[in-house]
Amino acid sequence: MDSELDVSIEEQRKVKRDSINGFSVAITALICGYLVYKTVFFENEIATNIISLLLFVFGIMGLSIETGKLNKKTLGFGDVGIGLGLILICFGIYYYFPYLIVKIIISPFLLFSVYGVISGLILLIMSIFSNKQGWKEKLTKTVIVIIQVIGFASAILTIITYLRDMK
Repeated sequence: MDSELDVSIEEQRKVKRDSINGFSVAITALICGYLVYKTVFFENEIATNIISLLLFVFGIMGLSIETGKLNKKTLGFGDVGIGLGLILICFGIYYYFPYLIVKIIISPFLLFSVYGVISGLILLIMSIFSNKQGWKEKLTKTVIVIIQVIGFASAILTIITYLRDMK
């Protein structure tokens, strides 16, 4: 019996360490993306912008996946974050290569990205309003969703501003 408890406690510690590492990597990617962009780190504007955009996307996707792991039930954070990240990659590719063939190639990726965002949002809404929960759980989930939406909106606005400044 004690060995089962020890294993359970050890698994909880491992999950906690993994979560801390995941959040740390995601936040580091966001900070590095900002610093690379502001300092023109690679002394080549195009390379700096591409790497900075990729770091931003990696950070947003990582934060959404780690936030989704906080709750044992699927809330859709991962779908929304990955969808938004892929949308940003598509827009970054379109920005640097505005050719017809590139538009044709990235169209399916953009379609699946939007699908991921919408399915994630539907999962979020369904998990908030499920009938099995009390009002405290619904309120808690609503606050988490609002914070996530604000975080995503600020990240998107930052990247849009970033793309606008690149011109």
